[in-house]
Amino acid sequence: KLLVGYYAEKNLITRIRQKSSDLRRIVQTALERARKKYDLQSRKLRDTEGREKYKIYGELINVYGYNLEPDAKVLEAENYYDNNKLVKIPLDPNKTAQENSQRYFARYNKLKRTYEALTDLIEETKSEIDHLESIATSLDIALTEDDLVQIKEELVEYGYIKRKRTDKKAKI
Repeated sequence: KLLVGYYAEKNLITRIRQKSSDLRRIVQTALERARKKYDLQSRKLRDTEGREKYKIYGELINVYGYNLEPDAKVLEAENYYDNNKLVKIPLDPNKTAQENSQRYFARYNKLKRTYEALTDLIEETKSEIDHLESIATSLDIALTEDDLVQIKEELVEYGYIKRKRTDKKAKI
């Protein structure tokens, strides 16, 4: 009887390890994907850091651009936002001062929208990573098949595992 109990428990632990390894692989894959997404979003967010410069360029062109030479490639202006330091603003020589100013404002607005969208996305991705890490911890401490069933159901609920459809037509 003692041996039967021992092997039954050993068999159960082996079965739980086997079943949890499939779930663990799914969680690891999802975690890797989420971390890559987080890194990409963070990099894109860093690209938006210089956006204020374009707004200032647009404003300075509006203030100092009235006496620009046609075909000017650069506008040198005192930046009243930065202790009147001299700033060189690159211009498109084929555009008027007004068009150059609008171009900088458009670039600023695009980067600002990107920054706002990415800030929300990064927060969502971070909570997805936290959630997946907690599921991985749950897998580490799972002791019964019932624990695994609950974890699997959670993975299905959050879309990491596709729910198996039962085809009623196939049974006819």
